[in-house]
Amino acid sequence: MPAADMQAQSLRAAAVEHLWRLGVIRSRRVARAMTKVPRHRFLPATSPIPLERVYQTGDALPFCVRGQEVVSTISAMDVVAIMLEALVVLPGHRVLEIGTGSGYNAALLQELVEPGGEVVSVELDAEVARQAAATLAELGYRAVRVVQEDGSRGYEARAPYDRIIVTASTPWIPRAWFEQLRPAGRLVMPWSTMLWLLALRRTRLALAGHPAGRAVFLPLQVTPEEKGAETPPEAEAPAAGVPGFPPLPAWLKEAEKQKAGVGGETPALVHVRVQATVAPPGQAPRVLAPPPPWSGPAFRALTWVLSR
Repeated sequence: MPAADMQAQSLRAAAVEHLWRLGVIRSRRVARAMTKVPRHRFLPATSPIPLERVYQTGDALPFCVRGQEVVSTISAMDVVAIMLEALVVLPGHRVLEIGTGSGYNAALLQELVEPGGEVVSVELDAEVARQAAATLAELGYRAVRVVQEDGSRGYEARAPYDRIIVTASTPWIPRAWFEQLRPAGRLVMPWSTMLWLLALRRTRLALAGHPAGRAVFLPLQVTPEEKGAETPPEAEAPAAGVPGFPPLPAWLKEAEKQKAGVGGETPALVHVRVQATVAPPGQAPRVLAPPPPWSGPAFRALTWVLSR
C-alpha cells in the first residue's frame, strides 16, 4: 500500500473513532463504512487539500470550483455521519440520493445497502456527475447508478425507494420525493428555512419526523422550468430569534396550521405544520454545534402534509 494511502487509512480510523466517542456515530455499520471508504480519493487529483484536512471531522471540502463559484462540496464527516445514522440504511434497501457531488456519500450508501441493495444517485451538473461516476467505478462501487437529472424530480424509473437522502438544502419537499418513497420509508434532508437536518418517515398522506442536527448545505439546483413550478413565494419577514440561531420566521409564532411561506395553489408544494415546545432552562435542542445556553423553542416534531 502506498505511504499516502496508509496515512489516509490511519487518519480515517482516527476520525471515525473521534466521532464514535462523541456519539455522532452510534452504529457499527456506519462506523465500518466510514472507516472503509477512502474519502480522499473522491477529491480531484489536482486538489491541494492536505490529507490532514480531508479527515478533519468538521470540514466540508470544495470538490468542484468554477472561477469564483463553488459548484459542489464534500460534506463534513460529522454531518455525513449524522445523516446516515438518521437514515438507518439496511442491507437490501434501495436508496435514492439527491445530489451526487463527488460520489463519496454514494459509496458509503453502497457499503450500507450490501448485500442485495441498490443506490441511485441523481446529479444535475453533467460534469460533476461524470467525475463522480468515474471515481465510483474506479474504486469498485458498481452498485451505484449515477443519473444526470434534475434531483427535484427524483428518479421514477427505479422507484419506489426505501430511503431518500438529500445533500442540498431546500425549503420545500418536491412531490416526486414523497411519491417515490415507500410507505414507512425514511427521508433525510437539509431544510434551508431553519438550517435543520430533518429525519422524516412517510405515512399515507404525510411525512412526519424530527430534526436530526444542524448544518449548512449548498442549495438544491433545479432546471429553470422546475424552479418556476416549485419555488415557494417569499416567506414573511423574520421575527427576532435566539442568539446563535437563524431568525425565527414569523409563521412560527402563529398557530401550527400556519403555512411556512408556501401557497396551496401549486400541487408540487407542501404545507408544513410545526409543533414547538419550550426546552427546560439550561437545555437546548440536540444540534450539531451546541449554541450558547438558552431556553427557546425546541422543535420536537414536524409534519409535511401534501397540498391538494
